[in-house]
This record gives sequence, structure tokens and C-alpha cells, in this order.
Amino acid sequence: MIKKRLLLICFWCNIFCWMYAAPFSFLETTVTQPDGSQLTLYASGDEFYHWVHDKDGYTVLQGEDGYCYYAEKNDMGELVPSPFLVGKTSIADTKLKPWLKISKEKYDVRRERLQPLSRTRGMFQPQYASHKKPLNNIVIFISFQDATTFSKKRSVYDSRFNSTTSSTGSLKDYYLEVSYDNLTIQSHFFPHADLEANNVGYVDFHNRGFYRAYNATTNPDGYKTSEESTMREHNLVQNAVDAMRSIIEQEFTPDEIDNDNDGYVDNICFVVQGNSDGWSDLLWAHRWSLYTKECYIHGKRVMDYVFQPENQVTVNTLCHEMFHALGAPDLYHYSEESKTLDPVGAWDLMNSGWCHMGAYMKWMYAGKSWITEIPEITTTGRYSLVPLSQGPDNSCYKINSSNANEYYVLEYRKKEGKYEKNIPRSGLLIYRINTTVSNGNRNGPPDEVYIYRPYGSLVENGFLDEAAYQTNAGAVMTDKTYPKPFLSDDSDGGLRITNLVVENDKLSFDINITTTGVESEQETSSFKIYLESKTLIIHSNELIKDIVVTDLSGKGVMKWDNVTQPISLQQLSSGVYIVSVTLANDTTYQQKIILK
Repeated sequence: MIKKRLLLICFWCNIFCWMYAAPFSFLETTVTQPDGSQLTLYASGDEFYHWVHDKDGYTVLQGEDGYCYYAEKNDMGELVPSPFLVGKTSIADTKLKPWLKISKEKYDVRRERLQPLSRTRGMFQPQYASHKKPLNNIVIFISFQDATTFSKKRSVYDSRFNSTTSSTGSLKDYYLEVSYDNLTIQSHFFPHADLEANNVGYVDFHNRGFYRAYNATTNPDGYKTSEESTMREHNLVQNAVDAMRSIIEQEFTPDEIDNDNDGYVDNICFVVQGNSDGWSDLLWAHRWSLYTKECYIHGKRVMDYVFQPENQVTVNTLCHEMFHALGAPDLYHYSEESKTLDPVGAWDLMNSGWCHMGAYMKWMYAGKSWITEIPEITTTGRYSLVPLSQGPDNSCYKINSSNANEYYVLEYRKKEGKYEKNIPRSGLLIYRINTTVSNGNRNGPPDEVYIYRPYGSLVENGFLDEAAYQTNAGAVMTDKTYPKPFLSDDSDGGLRITNLVVENDKLSFDINITTTGVESEQETSSFKIYLESKTLIIHSNELIKDIVVTDLSGKGVMKWDNVTQPISLQQLSSGVYIVSVTLANDTTYQQKIILK
């Protein structure tokens, strides 16, 4: 019995011990040194790894004496404090290098510790809130014995969470817009406070330093290990819920905090007094799970939660974390080595954008309730789109590629409005969906979502801010443009878009469907190739001498000298091929075929 109980404890820890990433760059932070002097530094990163640096990107570490030193790497490749004090060193007189970070191996270890759920995702899912019903978001403010004062009034937080009139937007307003009025999120604050009064929070039993990383000189009470950090954070969260439980239960029924009736509180957010700490994994914005505690409100378990220091309670971050609560993954690469290849950029909330999420994300990760379907184009013709922000009707299309596991999505993005004004420019956005990849792009490449952009490839990032195609009388995306509509294996997917016209709230384009047959390059009245399923049919007034089929690299895969029709291509796998037909008069025709 004891053994079984231990196994269950380990099992549930492995399922729920994970974090989603909330990336930040250049968060200004003031560091007080042992002599009382202050340094203005910056913090960047996500839950898995964040670091402190100066305005020029030189990494800063805290020495055992509590002072800040520029970082360097030792013979083992580890980051260690150099002899050079920050604020007292001229970088030009040193050989220090900027942007020093931990190794990929160490990053992967940290990432693995914080997200083992990905190994069992096929069996278990984190709880997700409903995508259509009204959602009550519980917000609990937390302060500390030596830090009870918040920097902003309660009205500031009410505006960021609930306003529908603020010019800078809010959590509620954003989801009303992107869901096409399907989802209303109302946030409720605890403990209660007058909106125009100084903000107040649950006061914890410990000083703030108890939740910061250990330093022998400046913070001897801090945590020393990741396990100690976990237990301190989970105790803090549980104590805050325990203190607020009776008030919350007086205001809500069980159904009002669990609208999908899955037994879990839909969403709960903790706003922590003070700024983020660049050297602390705990005091940094993140979404995590209370897997070490049994904590309930109205019999509904508190599991997933959002944890944010004051300076990281931005509307953008609130919306990003809420889409995680609704089921969406990140669309940026977690691996430092892969970050030079940005799959989505500023075009989606779940990457680095402060805008709508793409049509595919709305369809796939909002329970198919905001966009109920992505209409499929199957025939050659001219088609039109309205801006995504004006959807859901006629706001996107799906087009199959030559690979059954990948397809294209087209949407019209218009640079206007409270949120879409932040996209790089207006135009037609074309992106590729790889159905064999789950959990977004965090482990990419390959990626679940990849946006095409000028000069982008499998190895080159290209010009991502120019991804939206604008009015063009000629080829927009074909096998002759750069980029081509390449797939995850770099093969041609067969997309052919031309004659793009953008006029106010309407975008129109021509599409030539080639994913089900032959792309004609040298067709004449006396010669033509047809493809029916995987059967090649050639109409020619001349006798055929031979037929050669090659892949796109020019390597021959099939050849016939004595031709009898029809010609079966059943032994070829799906993909793009070149068919070369030489006639008896030595005329050669070449055409591209796409097999599915």
C-alpha cells in the first residue's frame, strides 16, 4: 500500500510539474548593492531561463559578496562572475563578450524539469477553461511582511483586466474582440479594496527575500535549490487561497468558478507585490500547476494558475497566459539554438505579437467555437477574404499541399484597430500547418505553424515583418518565387497564388490548384499529360521514345523505353517529380507532377 501511494505521488508530480513560457526582454530592474549604491539593469528571458544584463547586453551575475559582476565563461563553459564590477568597469578595456547565456544542455535540463507533462500529453491534458461561456477569473493579490505596499492603485489593475473602453485594451476587451464576442472574461479581485485606494493584498508570513534566490551576503534566507523554490511557491499559493477562500465562496457558486464542470477552478491569477527578479525563478511571470498541494474552493481543485510580479502584469502578458489557460501552446522556439529561425514572429499573440492570434490558432485551440471551420479551396479560381479582425465569416481558407500531413492557411491581416494595429503591415498572410507536430512550435523546427516570408527557408529567417503580401499583378507564391511554398522537408507543396489585389476591406487573389495533378509547363495542342490518381496518361500525336521520372534533385527514379499506356506510378511515394517525355522526333517535354 505504501509503495502504491509513493508511485501515485510520483506519477501525479510527473504529470503536473510543468510551466508555460512568458518571454520578456529588457525589463528594467533596480539592484541595490551591499554598500547601498544602486544599478539600473535589465532582465530578459522566460520561465526556463532568464538573466540580468546591462543596456548593451553584457550578462551580469551576483557574486558571493552581493556585488554585481560582469559574467564570463570558465574552462568548462559555465557562466561565472568575472573580476569586473558593474558600474566601475569600462567594457572597452576588457575582452568580455555580450549576450552570454547558459549552454543548450543546461537550458534543456531546466526546460525538462519544468514541463514533463509533454511526455504524457497523449494521455493527460492540463485543465482548460471553456471557450464560449462567461469565465470568472479569480485574481488574488499577495504581499509580504516587509513589503506590503503595491506601486499602483486597484483601479489600474481593474482597467488592465476588465475595461472595455481603455485605448490600451484589457484582458476582457481583447478576448471579446478575438473571439467575435463568444468569450467574456470577468476578473474579480481579492482581497477587496476601493478602486481608487492604495492596493492591498494577502500578507504572507515571510519577507519577500524568502522567495528570492539565496545569496550569502544579500539574501541568506533565500532558497538554494529548485525543490526548495517549488515548495516555497506552492506553500505561498496555498496560503493565499486559504486566506481568501471564505470570501470567494460567498461570492460564487461552484458552477461559476468551474463553468466546464471538470472539477477544477477555471482560472486563478496571483499578482505579487514588487518587481520581477532576474536571478529568481520564482519571482518571474509564469503559469504553473499546484501539483504538490490539495487546495480547493467550493470543492473545485486549484491546479493551474498564473503567477505575476507587479511589473509583469501587462495586458499583453495577461492575454498570452489566458490563451494558455484556454489550451493554446507557444509558437516560438524554446531552444536557444533554434531562436534564430523565428516561425511566426509578431504576427501572433503566442509568439511575440500583441495582436490577434492567427485563424488556425482560433480554430484549433479555441474549441472550434470562435472560427467553426476553415473553408477549403479545392478548385482553381479567384477568391476573396475580409480582414481576420472582421471575421469569422470569410476570414480564412485552407489549401491542401502535396503532402497529406501539411496544408496551407490564408488570411487577410489589416493593420488597424486596438490590437491589429501592432502587426508589421497589412496584406495576405500565408502559413503552413504541419499536422504531425503538436504543442505548437516550442520544440521546432519542424513547426506546427510556419509563416512564409521573403527569403525565408529552412535555414534562413528571411524578412518576417514583410510576410504579409500586398497588391501584386503577377506571381505571389509559386514554384518560381522566393520563397517557394516549401514544406517541412523543403519539397514543393504545390501552392500557386497570383494576381493579388487589396482594396480596403477586401483582398482577392487567383489560385491554381496543382496539388492533385500536373503543373503544365510545355503543354501544346499536340501534346498533353494527364494524371489520374497515380496513373500517368500522355496524349501525343508523335510516337513516344522514352519517359524518365526524376525527383527535384534530378535523380532518376523511373524510366520506360518501350511505352505502353496508361503508366502506373503506384510505386512512387507522395511528392513532387519531373516527368521528361522524349518523342520519336527527339523533341523533349518536361512537366512537374505532384503525387498525393
